[in-house]
Amino acid sequence: MCQVYDQSMASYSHRWRMCLIEDTKLATNGYLSHQPKDIAPCGEVCSYGGTVHPNTDQICPWPQIHKHFNCDNIMKRMAYRNQVIIDPPPTYPPDYLLDEFTMFGEMPIVKNHYFKPQSTDSKKHFSLTFIHDVTERLKRGENVNSYRDGICVQHTLKRHIHYIKGKRGFVVGTVNPWFEGMLLGFGARNITTLEYAHLVFESPEIEAYTPYDFADKWLKGEIKPYDFGVTFSSIEHSGLGRYTDPLNPYGDLESMAQSWCMVKPGGMFAVGVVDSLNSNNSIVWNAHRVYGPKRLAQLTANWQVLEKALCADFYHQNFIILRKPF
Repeated sequence: MCQVYDQSMASYSHRWRMCLIEDTKLATNGYLSHQPKDIAPCGEVCSYGGTVHPNTDQICPWPQIHKHFNCDNIMKRMAYRNQVIIDPPPTYPPDYLLDEFTMFGEMPIVKNHYFKPQSTDSKKHFSLTFIHDVTERLKRGENVNSYRDGICVQHTLKRHIHYIKGKRGFVVGTVNPWFEGMLLGFGARNITTLEYAHLVFESPEIEAYTPYDFADKWLKGEIKPYDFGVTFSSIEHSGLGRYTDPLNPYGDLESMAQSWCMVKPGGMFAVGVVDSLNSNNSIVWNAHRVYGPKRLAQLTANWQVLEKALCADFYHQNFIILRKPF
Protein backbone atom coordinates (compact mmCIF):
# COMPACT_ATOMS: atom_id res chain seq x y z
CA MET A 1 0.00 0.00 0.00
CA CYS A 2 1.32 3.48 -0.91
CA GLN A 3 0.95 6.41 1.47
CA VAL A 4 1.64 9.68 -0.33
CA TYR A 5 -0.70 12.34 1.04
CA ASP A 6 1.60 13.57 3.81
CA GLN A 7 4.43 14.40 1.45
CA SER A 8 5.54 17.75 0.06
CA MET A 9 4.57 18.26 -3.60
CA ALA A 10 8.10 17.52 -4.83
CA SER A 11 8.45 14.21 -3.02
CA TYR A 12 4.70 13.58 -3.42
CA SER A 13 5.05 13.35 -7.20
CA HIS A 14 8.10 11.09 -6.93
CA ARG A 15 6.58 8.73 -4.36
CA TRP A 16 3.27 8.49 -6.23
CA ARG A 17 5.16 7.60 -9.41
CA MET A 18 7.21 4.92 -7.63
CA CYS A 19 4.04 3.50 -6.08
CA LEU A 20 2.31 3.30 -9.45
CA ILE A 21 5.24 1.55 -11.11
CA GLU A 22 5.27 -1.06 -8.33
CA ASP A 23 1.52 -1.62 -8.58
CA THR A 24 1.65 -1.93 -12.38
CA LYS A 25 4.16 -4.77 -12.10
CA LEU A 26 1.89 -6.62 -9.68
CA ALA A 27 -1.08 -6.20 -12.04
CA THR A 28 0.45 -8.42 -14.73
CA ASN A 29 -0.53 -11.55 -12.75
CA GLY A 30 -4.19 -10.65 -12.51
CA TYR A 31 -6.64 -9.10 -14.95
CA LEU A 32 -4.41 -8.91 -18.03
CA SER A 33 -3.20 -12.50 -17.70
CA HIS A 34 -6.83 -13.69 -17.83
CA GLN A 35 -7.77 -11.71 -20.96
CA PRO A 36 -8.77 -13.60 -24.15
CA LYS A 37 -5.78 -14.09 -26.45
CA ASP A 38 -7.48 -12.47 -29.45
CA ILE A 39 -8.42 -9.20 -27.71
CA ALA A 40 -6.45 -6.00 -28.40
CA PRO A 41 -3.96 -5.01 -25.68
CA CYS A 42 -5.13 -2.54 -23.06
CA GLY A 43 -1.79 -0.84 -22.53
CA GLU A 44 -1.40 1.83 -19.87
CA VAL A 45 -5.17 2.26 -19.60
CA CYS A 46 -5.34 -0.99 -17.58
CA SER A 47 -2.75 0.02 -15.04
CA TYR A 48 -2.24 2.46 -12.23
CA GLY A 49 0.86 3.83 -13.93
CA GLY A 50 1.52 6.87 -16.06
CA THR A 51 3.61 10.01 -15.80
CA VAL A 52 2.58 12.10 -12.80
CA HIS A 53 2.60 15.91 -12.82
CA PRO A 54 1.87 17.77 -9.56
CA ASN A 55 -1.15 20.05 -9.92
CA THR A 56 -0.91 23.37 -8.12
CA ASP A 57 -4.18 24.98 -9.28
CA GLN A 58 -7.25 25.27 -7.05
CA ILE A 59 -9.66 23.46 -9.40
CA CYS A 60 -8.10 20.03 -9.36
CA PRO A 61 -6.87 18.78 -5.94
CA TRP A 62 -5.16 15.72 -7.38
CA PRO A 63 -2.07 15.27 -9.59
CA GLN A 64 -2.41 15.21 -13.35
CA ILE A 65 -1.50 11.88 -14.93
CA HIS A 66 -0.47 11.32 -18.54
CA LYS A 67 -0.80 7.88 -20.14
CA HIS A 68 -0.24 6.63 -23.66
CA PHE A 69 -3.65 5.96 -25.23
CA ASN A 70 -3.71 3.81 -28.36
CA CYS A 71 -7.18 4.71 -29.65
CA ASP A 72 -7.24 1.98 -32.28
CA ASN A 73 -6.72 -0.69 -29.60
CA ILE A 74 -9.07 1.08 -27.18
CA MET A 75 -11.92 1.01 -29.70
CA LYS A 76 -11.14 -2.58 -30.75
CA ARG A 77 -11.52 -3.60 -27.12
CA MET A 78 -14.81 -1.70 -26.99
CA ALA A 79 -16.04 -3.65 -30.04
CA TYR A 80 -14.92 -7.05 -28.66
CA ARG A 81 -17.97 -9.26 -28.02
CA ASN A 82 -16.39 -12.41 -26.58
CA GLN A 83 -15.62 -11.23 -23.06
CA VAL A 84 -16.76 -13.61 -20.34
CA ILE A 85 -19.95 -12.43 -18.60
CA ILE A 86 -20.50 -13.92 -15.13
CA ASP A 87 -24.26 -14.16 -14.63
CA PRO A 88 -25.18 -13.60 -11.90
CA PRO A 89 -22.09 -11.60 -10.94
CA PRO A 90 -20.15 -12.72 -7.86
CA THR A 91 -21.05 -11.27 -4.47
CA TYR A 92 -17.36 -10.44 -3.98
CA PRO A 93 -14.49 -9.96 -6.46
CA PRO A 94 -12.58 -13.12 -7.46
CA ASP A 95 -9.30 -13.55 -5.61
CA TYR A 96 -7.21 -13.04 -8.76
CA LEU A 97 -8.84 -9.62 -9.35
CA LEU A 98 -9.05 -8.38 -5.77
CA ASP A 99 -5.74 -6.50 -5.71
CA GLU A 100 -6.56 -4.61 -8.89
CA PHE A 101 -10.15 -3.83 -7.92
CA THR A 102 -8.90 -2.38 -4.64
CA MET A 103 -5.91 -0.55 -6.16
CA PHE A 104 -3.68 -2.79 -4.01
CA GLY A 105 -5.34 -1.72 -0.78
CA GLU A 106 -5.94 1.95 -1.66
CA MET A 107 -9.60 1.38 -2.68
CA PRO A 108 -11.02 -1.13 -0.18
CA ILE A 109 -14.41 -2.80 -0.43
CA VAL A 110 -16.22 -1.12 2.44
CA LYS A 111 -19.59 -2.88 2.29
CA ASN A 112 -21.68 -5.18 0.17
CA HIS A 113 -24.69 -3.76 -1.69
CA TYR A 114 -25.39 -6.48 -4.19
CA PHE A 115 -27.40 -5.99 -7.40
CA LYS A 116 -28.43 -8.75 -9.75
CA PRO A 117 -27.83 -7.76 -13.38
CA GLN A 118 -30.60 -6.05 -15.26
CA SER A 119 -31.67 -7.51 -18.60
CA THR A 120 -30.49 -5.67 -21.70
CA ASP A 121 -32.47 -7.81 -24.17
CA SER A 122 -35.73 -5.88 -24.44
CA LYS A 123 -35.98 -2.61 -26.38
CA LYS A 124 -36.89 0.64 -24.65
CA HIS A 125 -38.81 3.25 -26.64
CA PHE A 126 -38.70 6.98 -25.90
CA SER A 127 -41.21 9.25 -27.58
CA LEU A 128 -40.89 12.76 -28.96
CA THR A 129 -43.23 13.82 -26.15
CA PHE A 130 -40.77 12.58 -23.51
CA ILE A 131 -37.88 14.63 -24.93
CA HIS A 132 -40.13 17.66 -25.48
CA ASP A 133 -41.25 17.49 -21.84
CA VAL A 134 -37.63 17.54 -20.68
CA THR A 135 -36.79 20.60 -22.78
CA GLU A 136 -39.93 22.45 -21.57
CA ARG A 137 -39.09 21.74 -17.92
CA LEU A 138 -35.57 22.96 -18.61
CA LYS A 139 -36.94 26.28 -19.90
CA ARG A 140 -38.97 26.68 -16.70
CA GLY A 141 -35.84 26.17 -14.59
CA GLU A 142 -37.04 22.87 -13.16
CA ASN A 143 -34.88 19.86 -12.33
CA VAL A 144 -35.12 17.46 -15.28
CA ASN A 145 -33.39 14.45 -13.76
CA SER A 146 -34.23 12.00 -10.98
CA TYR A 147 -31.31 13.12 -8.81
CA ARG A 148 -31.77 15.53 -5.94
CA ASP A 149 -29.02 17.81 -7.20
CA GLY A 150 -30.80 21.18 -6.98
CA ILE A 151 -30.29 21.62 -10.77
CA CYS A 152 -26.54 21.70 -10.09
CA VAL A 153 -25.84 19.75 -13.30
CA GLN A 154 -27.85 22.25 -15.39
CA HIS A 155 -26.12 25.27 -13.87
CA THR A 156 -22.67 23.73 -14.27
CA LEU A 157 -23.17 22.81 -17.93
CA LYS A 158 -24.61 26.24 -18.72
CA ARG A 159 -21.26 27.76 -17.78
CA HIS A 160 -19.74 25.70 -20.62
CA ILE A 161 -22.60 25.92 -23.10
CA HIS A 162 -20.27 27.12 -25.88
CA TYR A 163 -19.00 23.53 -26.10
CA ILE A 164 -22.59 22.29 -26.62
CA LYS A 165 -24.66 24.80 -28.61
CA GLY A 166 -24.80 23.86 -32.29
CA LYS A 167 -22.40 20.95 -31.71
CA ARG A 168 -22.43 17.13 -31.91
CA GLY A 169 -22.28 15.23 -28.65
CA PHE A 170 -22.71 11.83 -27.00
CA VAL A 171 -24.06 10.43 -23.74
CA VAL A 172 -22.49 7.41 -22.01
CA GLY A 173 -25.10 5.35 -20.16
CA THR A 174 -28.83 6.08 -20.13
CA VAL A 175 -31.71 4.63 -18.13
CA ASN A 176 -33.90 7.72 -18.40
CA PRO A 177 -32.76 10.08 -21.21
CA TRP A 178 -33.01 13.36 -19.29
CA PHE A 179 -29.46 14.21 -20.31
CA GLU A 180 -30.32 13.90 -24.01
CA GLY A 181 -33.30 16.24 -23.58
CA MET A 182 -31.24 18.71 -21.56
CA LEU A 183 -28.49 18.85 -24.17
CA LEU A 184 -30.98 19.40 -27.00
CA GLY A 185 -32.56 22.12 -24.86
CA PHE A 186 -29.12 23.74 -24.61
CA GLY A 187 -28.96 23.80 -28.41
CA ALA A 188 -26.95 20.68 -29.24
CA ARG A 189 -27.28 19.76 -32.92
CA ASN A 190 -27.60 16.01 -32.32
CA ILE A 191 -26.82 13.39 -29.69
CA THR A 192 -25.52 9.82 -29.81
CA THR A 193 -26.35 7.60 -26.83
CA LEU A 194 -24.24 4.59 -25.82
CA GLU A 195 -26.05 2.02 -23.69
CA TYR A 196 -25.92 -1.78 -23.28
CA ALA A 197 -29.73 -1.89 -23.43
CA HIS A 198 -31.36 -1.48 -26.85
CA LEU A 199 -32.89 2.01 -27.03
CA VAL A 200 -35.18 3.47 -29.69
CA PHE A 201 -35.74 7.24 -29.91
CA GLU A 202 -38.47 8.87 -31.98
CA SER A 203 -36.52 12.13 -31.89
CA PRO A 204 -34.54 12.52 -35.15
CA GLU A 205 -31.80 14.35 -33.23
CA ILE A 206 -30.95 11.29 -31.09
CA GLU A 207 -29.46 7.97 -32.20
CA ALA A 208 -28.55 5.07 -29.92
CA TYR A 209 -26.01 2.25 -30.15
CA THR A 210 -24.75 -0.51 -27.93
CA PRO A 211 -21.04 0.03 -27.22
CA TYR A 212 -20.18 -2.95 -29.45
CA ASP A 213 -22.14 -1.64 -32.46
CA PHE A 214 -20.83 1.88 -31.97
CA ALA A 215 -17.20 0.74 -31.86
CA ASP A 216 -17.71 -1.38 -35.00
CA LYS A 217 -18.94 1.67 -36.91
CA TRP A 218 -16.17 3.85 -35.45
CA LEU A 219 -13.46 1.44 -36.59
CA LYS A 220 -14.98 1.40 -40.09
CA GLY A 221 -14.71 5.20 -40.21
CA GLU A 222 -18.49 5.66 -40.26
CA ILE A 223 -18.52 7.85 -37.12
CA LYS A 224 -16.34 10.93 -36.67
CA PRO A 225 -15.06 12.46 -33.41
CA TYR A 226 -17.51 14.53 -31.35
CA ASP A 227 -17.41 18.07 -30.03
CA PHE A 228 -18.43 17.00 -26.53
CA GLY A 229 -19.60 14.10 -24.40
CA VAL A 230 -21.30 13.67 -21.03
CA THR A 231 -22.02 10.96 -18.47
CA PHE A 232 -23.58 11.01 -15.01
CA SER A 233 -23.80 8.18 -12.46
CA SER A 234 -22.72 5.61 -15.03
CA ILE A 235 -18.95 5.18 -15.22
CA GLU A 236 -18.61 4.35 -11.50
CA HIS A 237 -20.51 1.11 -12.23
CA SER A 238 -18.32 0.00 -15.15
CA GLY A 239 -16.68 -3.38 -14.67
CA LEU A 240 -18.57 -4.39 -11.51
CA GLY A 241 -20.98 -6.72 -13.32
CA ARG A 242 -24.09 -4.89 -12.17
CA TYR A 243 -25.27 -4.20 -15.72
CA THR A 244 -24.31 -7.53 -17.33
CA ASP A 245 -20.87 -6.13 -18.16
CA PRO A 246 -17.63 -8.15 -17.84
CA LEU A 247 -15.78 -7.92 -14.53
CA ASN A 248 -13.00 -5.39 -15.07
CA PRO A 249 -11.02 -3.60 -12.32
CA TYR A 250 -10.23 -0.89 -14.88
CA GLY A 251 -13.75 -0.65 -16.36
CA ASP A 252 -14.19 3.00 -15.41
CA LEU A 253 -10.72 3.88 -16.69
CA GLU A 254 -11.37 2.12 -20.00
CA SER A 255 -14.68 3.94 -20.40
CA MET A 256 -12.96 7.29 -19.82
CA ALA A 257 -10.24 6.38 -22.32
CA GLN A 258 -12.91 5.49 -24.90
CA SER A 259 -14.53 8.88 -24.36
CA TRP A 260 -11.14 10.59 -24.72
CA CYS A 261 -10.72 8.94 -28.10
CA MET A 262 -14.23 9.95 -29.16
CA VAL A 263 -13.83 13.67 -28.36
CA LYS A 264 -12.08 16.09 -30.73
CA PRO A 265 -8.97 17.89 -29.47
CA GLY A 266 -10.23 20.97 -27.65
CA GLY A 267 -13.59 19.30 -26.99
CA MET A 268 -15.35 18.89 -23.64
CA PHE A 269 -16.30 15.87 -21.58
CA ALA A 270 -18.43 16.12 -18.41
CA VAL A 271 -18.44 13.23 -15.93
CA GLY A 272 -20.41 12.70 -12.72
CA VAL A 273 -19.18 10.09 -10.22
CA VAL A 274 -19.67 9.46 -6.49
CA ASP A 275 -17.36 11.60 -4.32
CA SER A 276 -15.93 10.34 -1.03
CA LEU A 277 -15.73 13.92 0.37
CA ASN A 278 -12.29 13.03 1.75
CA SER A 279 -9.04 11.39 0.64
CA ASN A 280 -10.46 7.85 0.65
CA ASN A 281 -11.31 5.67 -2.34
CA SER A 282 -13.62 2.68 -1.91
CA ILE A 283 -15.98 0.20 -3.59
CA VAL A 284 -19.52 -0.59 -2.51
CA TRP A 285 -19.70 -4.02 -4.18
CA ASN A 286 -21.26 -4.44 -6.68
CA ALA A 287 -23.13 -1.12 -6.68
CA HIS A 288 -20.49 1.49 -7.48
CA ARG A 289 -17.08 2.99 -6.81
CA VAL A 290 -16.55 5.96 -4.49
CA TYR A 291 -13.86 8.34 -5.69
CA GLY A 292 -11.12 10.05 -3.74
CA PRO A 293 -8.09 11.87 -5.18
CA LYS A 294 -6.05 8.82 -6.16
CA ARG A 295 -8.77 7.18 -8.28
CA LEU A 296 -9.83 10.58 -9.67
CA ALA A 297 -6.26 11.14 -10.84
CA GLN A 298 -6.46 7.89 -12.81
CA LEU A 299 -9.99 8.63 -14.05
CA THR A 300 -9.02 12.02 -15.49
CA ALA A 301 -5.73 10.89 -17.07
CA ASN A 302 -4.89 12.94 -20.18
CA TRP A 303 -7.74 15.43 -19.57
CA GLN A 304 -7.51 19.04 -18.43
CA VAL A 305 -9.85 19.79 -15.51
CA LEU A 306 -11.90 22.96 -16.12
CA GLU A 307 -14.35 22.81 -13.22
CA LYS A 308 -15.32 20.56 -10.33
CA ALA A 309 -18.81 20.89 -8.82
CA LEU A 310 -20.26 18.86 -5.95
CA CYS A 311 -23.87 18.00 -6.76
CA ALA A 312 -25.85 16.47 -3.86
CA ASP A 313 -27.96 13.33 -4.12
CA PHE A 314 -28.35 10.14 -2.05
CA TYR A 315 -24.60 10.09 -2.65
CA HIS A 316 -22.54 13.19 -3.39
CA GLN A 317 -21.87 13.34 -7.11
CA ASN A 318 -18.65 14.97 -8.22
CA PHE A 319 -19.51 16.64 -11.55
CA ILE A 320 -16.26 17.36 -13.37
CA ILE A 321 -15.89 19.38 -16.58
CA LEU A 322 -12.90 18.25 -18.64
CA ARG A 323 -11.27 19.36 -21.87
CA LYS A 324 -9.20 17.28 -24.24
CA PRO A 325 -5.94 19.17 -24.88
CA PHE A 326 -5.02 20.19 -28.43
